Amino acid sequence: MRSDEFVDLYKKFEDALEARYAQKKRRYTSVIYEFLNDNESLPVRENVNTCREIRNLLAHNAKISGQAVVEPSEAVTEILRDLVEYVNKPPLAIDFASRGDSIYKANLGQTVLKTMNNMVKSGYSHVPIMENGKFFGVFSAGTVFSYVLNNYPEPITKNTTLRELNNLLPVNMHSENYVFADAKMTLHEAREAFESVKAKNRRVSVIFITQHGRQDEPLLGLLTPWDVLGGEDR
Repeated sequence: MRSDEFVDLYKKFEDALEARYAQKKRRYTSVIYEFLNDNESLPVRENVNTCREIRNLLAHNAKISGQAVVEPSEAVTEILRDLVEYVNKPPLAIDFASRGDSIYKANLGQTVLKTMNNMVKSGYSHVPIMENGKFFGVFSAGTVFSYVLNNYPEPITKNTTLRELNNLLPVNMHSENYVFADAKMTLHEAREAFESVKAKNRRVSVIFITQHGRQDEPLLGLLTPWDVLGGEDR
């Protein structure tokens, strides 16, 4: 019967949550309530509550006059399967990021004006700068602002290259905050990174994803706060 399958799946869901919170300080005896009060459950919270109510009916009032009080539909059973999967294999940030091979990038030999024109046309606010296939730094509007302040009255001409601004491109030279993460970062961890206030009392502007979270590696993906808004519903 599907009701038996549903109860078995719900037990797997609880077991997965027990494993998740085994090494963490808990506020609630029930792992279900612990999860419901965890920001990680936000994308699936309504589904968790639906399954919890059905499971309670099955557990406490399974039958009346020999007939099942409720028989879970295949659709809600599939939702519960997805919840088990969600806990066992949380969605990764890289799956919601702009992939490295599709991101607009520039190299140090490219001119500043060409880079700025491409940014305007494409709507980019931060451009990764690559050197020999590896991440070197970031070009943004703030980079131009800093260059003008530091080099006035010397102008940026049509021949000025990014190499001439190379001391302003490393991430630690920007007023924006950038984070490097490895390919195993979960979407929930990305959200927490964007929500927290980092250095200079500013929130993170961009998360750059590389294989091991190092700056000297090829860029696998780029994640902005916009990418994680409602991300799990994609």
